[in-house]
Amino acid sequence: MSLTIGANGAGFIATEPVSSELSTKDDTFLHNETKELTCPLKIFIDLLQELGATKEKLQATETRLKALETSQQELMSKHANSEAQIEKIKMEKQDRPKVAFSASLGSNGVFGPVNVDSTLVYKNVFMNVGNAYHKATGIFTAPVRGLYYFSFFYHCATTCDTWLHLYRNGKKEAIAGQHKTQHGTQANGQNGITLLLEKGDQRRTQLGEFHQLLQELRLNDDRFQRYFRLSRCQFDDLLSRVVGRISLQDTNYRRSIPPAERLSICLRYLATGDSFRTIASSFRVGVSTVCKIVPDVVTAIWDCLVEEFMAVPSTDEWRSIAEGFEERWNFPLCCGALDGKHVLIKAPPNTGSQFHNYKGTFSLVLLAVVDARYCFRVIDVGGYGRTSDGGTLANSAFGQALRGGTLHLPPDRHLPGADHRGPQPHVFVADEAFPLRKNLMRPFPGRTLPRERRVFNYRLSRARLVVENTFGILSSQWRMYHRLMEVQPDVVERCVKATCVLHNFMRRSAEAPAVRGAVQGTEDSLQSLGRVAANNSAREAIRVREFWECGNVQSLAPAWRIPIYSAYVFKSLNIGRCDAWFIEPQLDDRNAEPYMRDGRPTNGNNQAVNSDYEKSNYDKGHLYPVQHTNNHLSMLATSTLTNAAPQDLTFNRGQWSTHEKAVIDDLQSCDESYVVTGVVPDTNLRIPTNNPRVTVSKYYWRATCCKQGSTFIGKGYFGPDNNGKVQSLSITDLQQKLINDYHVTGIIIFPVLPPGHKRPSTGGC
Repeated sequence: MSLTIGANGAGFIATEPVSSELSTKDDTFLHNETKELTCPLKIFIDLLQELGATKEKLQATETRLKALETSQQELMSKHANSEAQIEKIKMEKQDRPKVAFSASLGSNGVFGPVNVDSTLVYKNVFMNVGNAYHKATGIFTAPVRGLYYFSFFYHCATTCDTWLHLYRNGKKEAIAGQHKTQHGTQANGQNGITLLLEKGDQRRTQLGEFHQLLQELRLNDDRFQRYFRLSRCQFDDLLSRVVGRISLQDTNYRRSIPPAERLSICLRYLATGDSFRTIASSFRVGVSTVCKIVPDVVTAIWDCLVEEFMAVPSTDEWRSIAEGFEERWNFPLCCGALDGKHVLIKAPPNTGSQFHNYKGTFSLVLLAVVDARYCFRVIDVGGYGRTSDGGTLANSAFGQALRGGTLHLPPDRHLPGADHRGPQPHVFVADEAFPLRKNLMRPFPGRTLPRERRVFNYRLSRARLVVENTFGILSSQWRMYHRLMEVQPDVVERCVKATCVLHNFMRRSAEAPAVRGAVQGTEDSLQSLGRVAANNSAREAIRVREFWECGNVQSLAPAWRIPIYSAYVFKSLNIGRCDAWFIEPQLDDRNAEPYMRDGRPTNGNNQAVNSDYEKSNYDKGHLYPVQHTNNHLSMLATSTLTNAAPQDLTFNRGQWSTHEKAVIDDLQSCDESYVVTGVVPDTNLRIPTNNPRVTVSKYYWRATCCKQGSTFIGKGYFGPDNNGKVQSLSITDLQQKLINDYHVTGIIIFPVLPPGHKRPSTGGC
């Protein structure tokens, strides 16, 4: 047998079989040998285990040592940084500037008066430690972050307002000042403030146009409205509507211009027409800033107001406009007055003669439709100045809609008093510069016209005058129309649209004054579209105009053969009277010459004649009395039977004669005087003759309007009353009385007042 013991004494391998005889003896020997070998081996194994544990402890110790070294390095680094920061603080403390300054305005210390933004420059510097105050600009720049205390003083006369503002980076921080007084004394004032400033913050003492003048204007309604053309409430209302469109965000570099200031800059430009450079100087902003603000704000005004104040009329709105023209201007079925005006501009570069108009200037064309209350209903802006009237209308969206029948006008309707002629279309009225169409009426051409056509032209021109008046109001309100606009045509177009919608916004506002009548002297601002040769008109349009002509004759037929009213300018120089009475032959014969002649005919189809008054108890009562004239021709004009109505001779020669003399005394002291005299007919009573034809008046009435300065004062009269006397009453009460007795829906005796004038709250015209 061979036995091999492994090197580690742990394994046994039997290579040959052994006999059973030797096994017991050999086993005992093997056991003893194995036991002897096992003891050193166990000791060795334990030793190896102890060495492994020691190794792990050494590794852990090494790790802790490395961590301690890292922590020590961090502490050393922090210590070094702390020492560096301490040194830096020491250096900054040593180098920190000391800031203080004291200064005055100069040798005489006088500044102003001014009404625009002005930075106070204190040139007489007593002390300027740190050189933070710049004596050339008047601006203090903080050299380092910290708390700063500022104080300022003034001495002034009280004959004008005095205000000083302290600004930080354009924002007002402190104020000192006072309003003027009537005592003419002197006053002192001061203020102080402590501010936390960052390095580079600036302060300046300023007198401002927006920051100061606007606040001052808010104390006086009239001055505010003259400055901005809007009242305070209208300004605030407009600002609330556009603030979302004109607001800008502040940046890290500068504060944005507030919306109120942006709106003020724009309104001031529209109100004055001054150059952008002048506006920029007034508001202390850059010229490029004004160039950006004005187009942006006028666009916002148009976008925010157009839907509410100038939306395209619906069918019901067109019908309402027509009712307004019939009520206020006695022209039925009229949906608006149409006209165009030239807005003067500087010739744009590289445009040739596109903007050159017939007057030798350069312009854009404003085409407008206006309702009976002087409001714009449709406008078209941007037509070239060289384009003719027909071309401007044809190229406009309104003209195309009118020709295409897409304006949604109300259905045809009968003219008043002409039902037998059938329904007639609703129309717009215009002057000779526009073509005649089915829905567009223009006057009959020519000078020598029969009476029917002259009456039609008169009534059309009176209705069309509304658009002329509206252009006059517009140009008087916004003085940019009186200037040559030196901006790009697209900016001009946006400005014109903004002023038109602002015009409606102001008139429909609860505070808008009732502006009535034409504005004189606007030829240099808004120029008319020139008259051109006669236009070829469609037969349908000619037929419509002829129906209007005939309809007007029937509605104006003088069935009572007396006048209803007479209006005149009062002038009295005690001119003598003419005892002869005349008639107007063209009232009975349309082909007769338009000259007065004596009233000898025994019959007049449309007027009274002398024989109607013979052997009666009625005088020929003047509506326009001869005592109210100042020249011979006017005196003769009063001696027509179309200026007289039957009046009880006792009342005419007594109470009414005394009243006419009293009117002369009352109006003599007026700057200008206007008088309207009329009669209310008694339809059941006529002068008794063999052929009773002339209706007797129930009573006479008279309204006077006296202009004193910028105020119009009105008075009303009627007589005889139940006691045979002349009664006095207000214009308002007289109008209501006439509405009841004439059986009409409305009467305005004095509908026209020049712009800039006003009616008193009571006793006005």
